[in-house]
Amino acid sequence: IERARALPKDQLPPLTQPFTGPPPAGRWARHHPEAAERLTAARAELAALSEEVSVPVENLVSPELVRRLCWDWDFGGDGDTSGDAVAYIDRRFAAGAARPWQRELTAPRIAKALAAGS
Repeated sequence: IERARALPKDQLPPLTQPFTGPPPAGRWARHHPEAAERLTAARAELAALSEEVSVPVENLVSPELVRRLCWDWDFGGDGDTSGDAVAYIDRRFAAGAARPWQRELTAPRIAKALAAGS
């Protein structure tokens, strides 16, 4: 313990972990209203889907994946919700370890919600 106390500050581990994701969603509306609108639309669509299939929203897809998708949305589509936006969301969710059944249920619905908001 004494050796650790004697270490210079630059050799100590950080007191907090570095922040690597989007800020808390409650702060989005002020500085990134477009991301806040996407998140609101995606959450509404997921809530409706949750009711239809009787599965809790958080089991349909990780809320963190949805937040990151809405924050980082850079799909360059033309508003068409057919294949391209769905495929883009599917890839993002697959990279985030969403299961195939989760992606199959949620990607088309989220694509529809995000296209309606554009």
